[in-house]
This record gives sequence, C-alpha cells and structure tokens, in this order.
Amino acid sequence: AISSGVFGFPVPLCTETIAQAVRDYCDSPQGPRSLTEIHLVDNNSDTVRVMAAAVKKEFSDLEPTMSIPKEMSRKSKRAAGGHQRGGGSPSKSPSSQGAERGGFQGDHQVNRGVQRSYSSEDGGSGRMEQITPDGLKIVLRMGNIQNQSTDVIVNTIADNMDLTQGAVSRAIVEAAGDQLQVAVYSESETSTRQHGDVVITDGFNLRCRKVFHAVCPPWDGGGGQAEKDLSSIITSCLEQAERRRMASLCFPAIGTGNLGFPRELVIRILLEEIQVFSRRRSPQHLEEVVIMVHPSDQKTVDSFTRGFSGQTGQRNVQHEDEEDFSRSAAPRASSHGRNISDTFSPVLSPSLGVYQMQMGQLTLEVSSGDITKEACEVIVNSSNQKFDLYAGVSKAILDSAGVKVQQECSAIVSAQGYMPRAMILTSAGQLPSRNILHIVGQNDPSRIKEMVYEVLKFCEDHKFSSVAFPALGTGQGGASPSAVADAMVGAVVDFVRKKKQKFVCSVKILIFQTIMIKEFYSNMRKRSGEEVEKGLMGKIKGSCPSA
Repeated sequence: AISSGVFGFPVPLCTETIAQAVRDYCDSPQGPRSLTEIHLVDNNSDTVRVMAAAVKKEFSDLEPTMSIPKEMSRKSKRAAGGHQRGGGSPSKSPSSQGAERGGFQGDHQVNRGVQRSYSSEDGGSGRMEQITPDGLKIVLRMGNIQNQSTDVIVNTIADNMDLTQGAVSRAIVEAAGDQLQVAVYSESETSTRQHGDVVITDGFNLRCRKVFHAVCPPWDGGGGQAEKDLSSIITSCLEQAERRRMASLCFPAIGTGNLGFPRELVIRILLEEIQVFSRRRSPQHLEEVVIMVHPSDQKTVDSFTRGFSGQTGQRNVQHEDEEDFSRSAAPRASSHGRNISDTFSPVLSPSLGVYQMQMGQLTLEVSSGDITKEACEVIVNSSNQKFDLYAGVSKAILDSAGVKVQQECSAIVSAQGYMPRAMILTSAGQLPSRNILHIVGQNDPSRIKEMVYEVLKFCEDHKFSSVAFPALGTGQGGASPSAVADAMVGAVVDFVRKKKQKFVCSVKILIFQTIMIKEFYSNMRKRSGEEVEKGLMGKIKGSCPSA
C-alpha cells in the first residue's frame, strides 16, 4: 500500500486509490493486452485485508468472492506455489490465492489468463485446468472428442489410413462424413504411413477447423520405441497447431484403447510434452490444449485425474477435487430432470470486462475491444447500401484491412447484374480475421435483431465457426444501447433455438464504449436459466444444478 507506511497516508485512502487506478486502467480501451496479472502485496496482514476489501468494492459488479486459502492456516504461513522475487515477500496469483494477499477466488476472477471460470451454480464438474508458467492453458475434460469445437482435434489412425479402425477414429469419421476418409487418402499420398506420422485434413462436418490424424503404434511392452513415437506425435501436433496459428487443440486419451498404452504413462507423457513445448516455444497462437476423456471410461478418468493432479511446476487454476471430477463421469441433471446444457448458463466473467454465457453449444461473449484486432473467421462491418461507408467503425475496419477490401466491395456492387442485397462477403485483407461480412447498417432495434439473425444464418450456411459484431446502431445510428443489447442478444437466442446450428459455436460482441457493456451484461443475466429449446408454455426459468 504505497505511502501508507512512514509517509503516513491513511491506509483506506491508499487502498481505495490503488483499486480505482487498477479498475480505470483495465476498463480503458487501451487497457490490458499483454498484461495478465496485477499483484497487490503488503507484509502487514491488516493492510492486506483493507486492500482486499477496497478491491472487492471497486470490482463489485463482477461479484468477486474473497477467501483465505488453507495454506495460510499452516504454521509456516507461506504461499504454496508462490514465487520469491528478490528479497521481498512472496507474491501470489490472484486466481489461486485468497484475501490474505488481496486475491480473488470464486465465480469471477480478475485474471485475464483464465479463459473459463465456474460460478457456484455451474459446479465446475467434469473439468480441471492448469496454466503453464508461459501462459498455455491445459484442460482435462470429459466428453466426446468428435463434438469438440477446438480449432484442432487429434485422431489416432492405423498405418493403412482406414478411419473405420479404432473407436475414436470411427466416431470422428461418422460425425465428419465420408469426405474425411477421402481427404486422408488424398493428403497421405501413400497407402501406408510410418508410426509417428501426422496427416492433416479439414474438419468437414465436425465443429473443428482441422483434424490431425496421428499414426500411433501399439504398446511394445516398455521396449522404448512406442513411447518415443507417442512423444513425437504429441510434439508434432503441438508444433503444427502453432505453425498454423490455431488457438486450441484437443487430444483424446491417445493410445489407451486397443493400442494398449498404460494410462498412467500416457497422461504423464501428454503433460510433460505440453510443458516442454510451452517452455521452449512460448507459443504466440496456441492458447489452450484440451485432453479429452470419455466419461464412460472410468479407469481412464481415474488415472488421468490422478496424473493431472500430481503434475508439478505449474499453477493450478480453478482446480476441482479429484473426487468431484471422477464423480462427474456420471451425467448430471438438474432438479427438473434436464441436463445443464438444456438451459442458458449463468453469466461468467473469466476476465475483467469480459462476459460469457453458454447457450447450448454456442458461447456468447461480450467485451470491450477493437474489432479490427479480432482473429475470428468473420467480423461484421456495418456499412451502407453501396458498402462504401467511410466513417466510424466502418472506417476503422476499412483502413486496417487495406485498399484490397474496398476494391472487392466496389467490384461486387458494380458487377453486371448485381442486385441490391443486405450483405456481401469479402476477404479480410490485412486484418487477422479471415473474412469481413459487410451489412447494410440499421438503427431500428427490430431491424438490428433481424440483421443479426440473418448474419448468424449466413455464417452457419457457410460453415463459419466464429463471428464478431460491433454494437450495431449505437454510433452514428443513435440507437438506444439498452434496446440494441436486447435486440442483439435476442437474435442470438432465437438463432440457438431455431437454427439447430452445427458450425457456429462462438459469437462475440465487441464494444468500444465500455459504458455500454453494462447494458449487454444485464440483458444476458436476465436470460440466464431460460430453456435452450423454448416450449409452448413460453419462457421457463430453469435452475442450474449445484455441485
């Protein structure tokens, strides 16, 4: 607490000023980008508690909960897993430590390094997380790999490239469609491949962008070569994902089925290779590696849980008990007999100024940010009927994208036989996204809702998995932020209920004026607990199960 010692400033004033400064910085449009954590440290426990209270008050809209970790009750009173810096006191991560050092635990975290947090209603079963010292998230999760929406899923295949051999491979090809097998044969170039080879194809009807097909050997009884091949496969998949600028990758419990690898060995090798990759490469694109275990395979669930819990050398974040994770292999139902996925989730705040809600298979995220920096498949540009608007957000998008995009728009509109339409698709030029969907701007909330719905339908029809919107109509359009929030969130709700989407799994709404985020947050909270499939009885408010 700066100046509260020998300089005599009142502790409450110091802590309040520090908390306000942190909040102002984080909420500003130029706020945290590479900065992921802020530590508030003091060697006086009374000052720490005042500091914690000030931070909790300043961030009250995020509903943080404060707790003193069990480690503080130990005789040594030292931070478990803390890092000693210089000769000062050990510092602790706000996400993993409690109020004794001014940190947070619970529903919402002021830690941009954690991209998914659980509320007490959500329970957190079926998932465990670690974050490497270099910031790569490792997640242990239960589910079916063919249903995952990570950018990449890893498949194990036989050396003859036949996808019908093996349970994982067969499930993936059934979900992807026959074209996946054709693509594997085409990409492999030979009828057989060597153990350790990785063949890369598109995902086709899967929710992922790419499938990495790894030729995994059978277990050799500890001879050494099979273990080397498995390590090589894991490293190769990680390297390829980073090289191709993929943000997320999902491994199955590779080799533990018919190939006969010991489960304890597989989880150890997976974690070791991911840690080594993170340390050596400090990946710039790959952010999350998921290890997927099928919930019916209790032996693998138990073994991987023990291995995941025992791994050292990284920070454990939002870490469940082993018992809770293992018990959650059984499907969870709500008090009304529905699975938790049948209702819209509580609104979560995984990092400051970011709000997320799970709507069935789709994640809606609202945050402050610059849409020109968004690296999704489609960003939406609100333009005019000639698609040449050069003002506001549209000007920022066109300037950042470069002249090529303006030329594409002009070519489409001036082409012979062109008929006026509500939207056109172009490349993204120099932007990190893949495409720009230019729409005719609206300022009537009812028309905004229709437009958002049509954009989502367009993305689904074109097999796009992610789309980012600006807050439509709130700039030069002059529409009420509250009405726009209701219209845009309402359109996403309608899309989830009516369209039965297979591809669109991420919708982001990026808001430049942070003051408007509150309107979207309030609207999302209002819908929490609604049924995903709305029945004839109208809106039914469901209650999420407790842990």
